[in-house]
Amino acid sequence: DVGDDAIVFSTVVTSGVYDLGVGADQVTLNNGTAANAITVSNVESFTGSSAADSVTFGTAIASGTVNLGAGADSLTLGNGTNVLTVTSAESMTGNAGADTITLSGAMTAGTFDLLGGSDQLNLASGTNTITATNIESIVGGTGNDTVTLGTGTSLGSIDLGSGTDSLNLSAGGGTYTVQGTEAITGGAG
Repeated sequence: DVGDDAIVFSTVVTSGVYDLGVGADQVTLNNGTAANAITVSNVESFTGSSAADSVTFGTAIASGTVNLGAGADSLTLGNGTNVLTVTSAESMTGNAGADTITLSGAMTAGTFDLLGGSDQLNLASGTNTITATNIESIVGGTGNDTVTLGTGTSLGSIDLGSGTDSLNLSAGGGTYTVQGTEAITGGAG
């Protein structure tokens, strides 16, 4: 449909594919502490539950917000260019598009692999500890960030901003443009 839809799931979702079509659509998992596994398309706002949710976007989101809440949550992006503001996604996997992800909350442990495309990850202000793979641009905030580049990350622009920041390079070597980083540890390459 072409209207703005708001869907609230009050029971656990363990399968299914949901496409909300055109409009400014939102999905909320309001079902307690059991883990959800859901595939959604054409959703501009997504709110997870207090459990470990596994969310897959079936299509790219041109402009959206995702808050997966408590739990060890995972987010898989749809094919194409995604532009998202994300909170509480401890694991994120991209696709072939050029994705821009902005973290709105500091991550104490996050793993992000945005795969193909020319991708950018903007860290939230605060202390972030992440592993980043296949991300060509990483921009830090005001906290003390620790970024570890995953295997296969061989080029990139990294500006960790203010704070006392650390960068751990990936094994295999690479070419990086770095600023705002107070400590760099080389990989095995």
